[in-house]
Amino acid sequence: MSLLALSDGVVTAWWIALGALLVVAVVVTLLLEILRRTVHEVRTAVDSVLAAGGQLAQHTWTVQLLATTKDRALELVEELEQEPTAVRTEGGPS
Repeated sequence: MSLLALSDGVVTAWWIALGALLVVAVVVTLLLEILRRTVHEVRTAVDSVLAAGGQLAQHTWTVQLLATTKDRALELVEELEQEPTAVRTEGGPS
């Protein structure tokens, strides 16, 4: 009797196990590929949201500057209406 001799049932069981291992490996590979693609889509969407947020912040700052400019212009107009003064020219004939 040989120690390495296997019965037909054991050999069949090993082939079934190897086949199952191959199926599991293929399924895991497919699931990992789906996960990789999903992560890539999420990363792309996050980059888009981040870029839009930066643009929104820039526009918000611009609107704030425009509001400040308007307020200062109104203050200047009010000041000029209260104290009309002659415009002086520097370096010109007096």
